[in-house]
Amino acid sequence: MRLIGACTVIVYHSYPLHFEKYYHDWLYDLTGYCSTGSISLDVFFVISGYLITQSFIRRPNFVDFFKARILRIFPALIVAMMLSVFLLGSIFTKATLSDYFSNAYTWRYFVSVSLFKMQFNLPQVFSENYHHTNSINGSIWSLSYEFTMYIFLFFLGVVGLLKPTTINIIIHALLIAIMVYLDMHPDLTTKTFFGIQTTRIVHLYSLFMMGSWLFILKDKIKIDYKIALLVLLIWIGSFHTKYCAWIAVFAVPVLTIWFAYLPIGVFKKITASGDYSYGIYVFGFPIQQIIIHCTKGTLGIYPLIFWSLFFSITVAILSYHFIEKRALKWK
Repeated sequence: MRLIGACTVIVYHSYPLHFEKYYHDWLYDLTGYCSTGSISLDVFFVISGYLITQSFIRRPNFVDFFKARILRIFPALIVAMMLSVFLLGSIFTKATLSDYFSNAYTWRYFVSVSLFKMQFNLPQVFSENYHHTNSINGSIWSLSYEFTMYIFLFFLGVVGLLKPTTINIIIHALLIAIMVYLDMHPDLTTKTFFGIQTTRIVHLYSLFMMGSWLFILKDKIKIDYKIALLVLLIWIGSFHTKYCAWIAVFAVPVLTIWFAYLPIGVFKKITASGDYSYGIYVFGFPIQQIIIHCTKGTLGIYPLIFWSLFFSITVAILSYHFIEKRALKWK
């Protein structure tokens, strides 16, 4: 599912990168509120909440828990940033190399490895591309929110709020309800802290914690296609209404878990050799910017999608086997 989601993000980004004016894709036209990119991100956070909760329960120790998170996120991210600054910057900047490397903004790009107050541009790199002008890697903004969720979930676990007790279920139901309400009223949450926008985090918190509680209560939950179908129909019925967004907070997690447990062996064969989703997510956007730059925007949308997926998957396979897999052995 993560592999499908990562590829879908590549497809989604192809539209705004290809067209001079922002272009909503077919899913936004269908639902009236979410695109293929945003729904993929929602699914990512549901899966993350599910799996990271499982990881905490297995290793509730602070060092073990965050060591696992750091080894999964940072090795490929650091390599992507180094390649962006030294390789892409050197090749695609419109500035002279001396001006480029003497510019403090170039070196400030590495601050992004902290995942907070991220910088997405390098001096005059991809400056002639259409949408996301100068942006090197527009995908990685979500990693700030992802890691924030890890910190928050660890805190919840330490204070005992991840145990399947009635009072904990009530507390989290209220918290999720509050977040959904705030998500429906973005004017109430317009603050930014260390680069984290509260308008985004209230939405992603709801999905992450729904995934978390689906794991906590997994022994009490029955996987039933009838329930999944009913939830899907309710969600479809809410399209183009003001209720669609908050119904999705409950529908997407249910449908995600239902789909995850379908006995479809072909998907297991595809991902048996490794998890390439993170590599696609981290390297995909720069690859798309390179393709746009080299073809000067003359490539059609479907060829752009094809070549973006081809090169992104190729690089992701290399990233997994030569960077990510080796780093994960240090756990």
